[in-house]
Amino acid sequence: MVKNCIKCGASNEDNSNFCSKCGNNLSSTTMGPQIKSTPGKHIHGPTIKMPQQPATTISTTPGMCTFHKSLHATYICRRCGKAICPNCTFNYMSLTLCPQCYRQIIPSAQMPFVHPTYPY
Repeated sequence: MVKNCIKCGASNEDNSNFCSKCGNNLSSTTMGPQIKSTPGKHIHGPTIKMPQQPATTISTTPGMCTFHKSLHATYICRRCGKAICPNCTFNYMSLTLCPQCYRQIIPSAQMPFVHPTYPY
């Protein structure tokens, strides 16, 4: 008996499992892999709702110092990203830091006292 390929229609020997012309599986009655559907089971998206991030508010005018609202910022803190003026700038190794980040890195005993300058 001769097996005919469902995909291309070529005649193949009775004991062959695959088509000699296209390589289709001759032992199955359908083309390609079979997919079983399971009734009653549906896949849905995630049921956990992630909290939305609050909108970021800028507390200062762009280009102004975070700590001195009337001074123009000329530096950005390399640790937290705050805009800082030259009066608020602390250099630690090769980093430019704001006063808050500098206090977190350097113990208070080593931090020099700097008199704040206020523009009048």
